[in-house]
Amino acid sequence: MKKFVFYIILITLMLISSAYIYYIDNEHFSHKFYSTKMVNQTGVVGGIYGKNIVVQGFANSMDYFDEIELIAATYERVNQGNLKVTVKDINNNALSYCIVDLSTLKDNQKIKLKLNKPVEGYKNQNLKLFISSDTDENNAVTVYYGKEYNLAKFSISNDDNSSLYIGNKKIDGILCYSIYGKDNILVAKYYWIIVAVIILLSIIIMILDYKYKYLERYDKYGFLLSQLVIRDFKTKYKRSILGIIWSLLNPILTMLVLYFVFSTIFKSNIPYFIAYLLIGIVCCSFFAEATNSAMGAIVGNASLISKVYVPLEIYPVSRILTAMINLLLSTIPVIVVLLILQVPVNQTIILSIYGILCLIILSFGLGLILAAAYVFFRDMQFLWGIFCSLLMYMTPIFYPATIIPDNLMGIYSLNPLYHIIDFIRMTILQGITPSADMYLACLLSAFIPLLTGMAVFKKLKHKFILFL
Repeated sequence: MKKFVFYIILITLMLISSAYIYYIDNEHFSHKFYSTKMVNQTGVVGGIYGKNIVVQGFANSMDYFDEIELIAATYERVNQGNLKVTVKDINNNALSYCIVDLSTLKDNQKIKLKLNKPVEGYKNQNLKLFISSDTDENNAVTVYYGKEYNLAKFSISNDDNSSLYIGNKKIDGILCYSIYGKDNILVAKYYWIIVAVIILLSIIIMILDYKYKYLERYDKYGFLLSQLVIRDFKTKYKRSILGIIWSLLNPILTMLVLYFVFSTIFKSNIPYFIAYLLIGIVCCSFFAEATNSAMGAIVGNASLISKVYVPLEIYPVSRILTAMINLLLSTIPVIVVLLILQVPVNQTIILSIYGILCLIILSFGLGLILAAAYVFFRDMQFLWGIFCSLLMYMTPIFYPATIIPDNLMGIYSLNPLYHIIDFIRMTILQGITPSADMYLACLLSAFIPLLTGMAVFKKLKHKFILFL
């Protein structure tokens, strides 16, 4: 009866969570939001006034866009007049426009221009941006152009459809601009069908558990599990003067070092960079701690395993739970930083729990694989240390993922930490609901390692005693 009530509560929570996610912003289940990349600025196009009109051709890849971002040079003065940005088709028919007061512009800062109406129905067509001004030469501002993308050392294409002109003069480069829009997706139409399938699968798992009593089998070892967690937690801070305070200091000190390097030397312009950095550090630190400690779980408890029978999965689980305690403590500095930076708190912050759960499941799945491999191959600790470092550098901890060239994103996307940390940051710092493909990417990043780890651990655990 107790187990049946637990199942009912679990399914009810899933339904409530699904409805809440859909309620927050179902638009993100209908559309995929993104923006085009902006090239590095290498020069100015020239003063925009009179017949000096800037024309930039581009191939539109979006179903819908309604914002243009530019960088304007005002020569550190207050200019008079208006700047007009117009989107036209190849026949020079105006599709949409935006007018901005030149006196509101600041030198060398990005400005987002909201179009008077969205541009729809022109996907995969060549369009043009016309930038004009009603001012004179003394009040003219200019825009920038470039030839390479940020940290991606390849030149841009500059064919006839993406040429840049000012007046009748062709510029050897491309305008420093971004377009913000979205593509239509069909997830919203099938959202509740997907939820129904997930709940059906959950019911099947519960029926199998009820028949084979998996939960009951491990329930009687709950006391042992709690003792192992307490022991591991105490051992970590044994003879340490600061003790548990290190769980708070470690991410803060690491953040301060990286912040100094990337805010003063490399000049990162990521919004709320300190919070961005700290969230990445906390997530990666938990992953490294959880997988490394789980790797030694079987070998480290060899004396217990040889004397007392308990399900061997308990030992990696205890290490993951210990790391979760440190993760919980590490969230305190994150909350403090969010409050200091006055990051807007949106209801989407609750969705970060999904990303955190995926991170825990991912760590547990890899922990099972490492724990099994370490029994037979003790060099695994050194190999994993190298691989873990590589994984960290492939994760956007102190840099934005937008700097990765498009031709490398396929390889880069194989990193499960990238999807999960990006999901968590989006829900906390940007206050928007991630798109459906991000939910799916996090789910696959978590459960593929988990199912693989469970299969590997189950197949090899009967041989552990021979190698301990």
